[in-house]
Amino acid sequence: MIKKTIVEKALIRILYSKLGKVVNNWFRRRRNKKLLEELPFLRPLNWDGSVDTSYDYTWTHLDNFPRGWHKLIVKYLREVKTVLVRYGQLNKLIIVESKEKWGEARIYYSGLDNSDCYDEIDEIFNRMSAESGKTCCVCGKKAEYQTLGWILPFCGKCIKRTSGRNCKIEN
Repeated sequence: MIKKTIVEKALIRILYSKLGKVVNNWFRRRRNKKLLEELPFLRPLNWDGSVDTSYDYTWTHLDNFPRGWHKLIVKYLREVKTVLVRYGQLNKLIIVESKEKWGEARIYYSGLDNSDCYDEIDEIFNRMSAESGKTCCVCGKKAEYQTLGWILPFCGKCIKRTSGRNCKIEN
């Protein structure tokens, strides 16, 4: 067996780290293109609401949430899409901000010109926020614990990997 020098090991680490990033970005772009074909309102826009012509599919509004919530959020966004299609508002919805707040997923939006559509979408997003607060932000299972300080929900398995104080969620 040939021993590798320190320089060779360092070069291999650099190569694999850059290669790893390239491969990861390729998969992310591919996933985001498919996602935006189904849910076009997840595409980030410029500050003035216009479409960014240099957008390269590296991120969507879904990426602002922990991985454990992605399936849950996409489920509710599909409901939003059906409401938007029913009212003819699909191309008008603009997601202004998407974030985690107080241990729940929050999506703020504008651009619609139908109040009935607003009411239905608000109800869907309220259900999404409530359910995300009861879902583990790491794996997507039912949450049993909640961290204190920066509030996030965790299942029994994932809470062991976190540091800091936590408490049991009362149902």
